[in-house]
Amino acid sequence: MMLSAHISLAAIFSTLVVGSPLESRQAKCHPNFEGVGVSVVWDQLPFTIREWTPGAVGANITTVINDSSQQSAEFRFEQTGSFPTTYLAKKLGVPANNQVVSVGSNNQYLNIAQSSSSDPNQTWDVSCGVCGTDAWSVHGLFADVCTIKSVHLGLCAQVVTSVTHAHSSPSFLLQPVTCNGAENQNFQFWMA
Repeated sequence: MMLSAHISLAAIFSTLVVGSPLESRQAKCHPNFEGVGVSVVWDQLPFTIREWTPGAVGANITTVINDSSQQSAEFRFEQTGSFPTTYLAKKLGVPANNQVVSVGSNNQYLNIAQSSSSDPNQTWDVSCGVCGTDAWSVHGLFADVCTIKSVHLGLCAQVVTSVTHAHSSPSFLLQPVTCNGAENQNFQFWMA
C-alpha cells in the first residue's frame, strides 16, 4: 500500500513538472504593459529593425528604420477591461490621450484616429509567444512573436513590403490582412 501511494504521488508530480512547461510553450500570452509606453518593432534581421511611427490624425502608420538598439516609446497599449483581453493602442505625447491606432477607411491601412467608443476598428487583440512581467522594471525587449489583430475585422496588422527590398526602403505602411503567421505579421514590444 505504501509503494502504491509513492507511485501515485510520483505520477502526479511528474505530470505537474513535465506537463505544465509543455502547455505554456504552446499557449499564447497577452502582455500586461502596466501603462508603460512601448515601441512596436518589426525585427527583420539580418537586415534592420523597423519601428512603428505614428503621424497626425488621419495619417497612416508607417514603419521606419531604427538601427539603434534603443527604441523610443511611441504607443501605450491599454487593456480595455474586456474578456478576452483586448487593447486600445494609444499614441503617446498627446495631451488629451485621445488618439489611437485604427483600421482606416476601406480597411486598407492602419492609421491614427480620434478615440471613439463607438468605433469597433480601434480595439486590438495582442497575442504573443513570449511575454515579460513587471513592465515598469524592463528596459528592452518585453514581448516577442506577437500578432496584433483587429478584434472587429479579425485581420492582422502586416508590414506591406517585399522582403527582398526591406533593407533599403525608408518606410512601409501597415495593412490589415488575413492572419497567416507570415514573418511580416510578427512584432516585438520594447520598453524604452
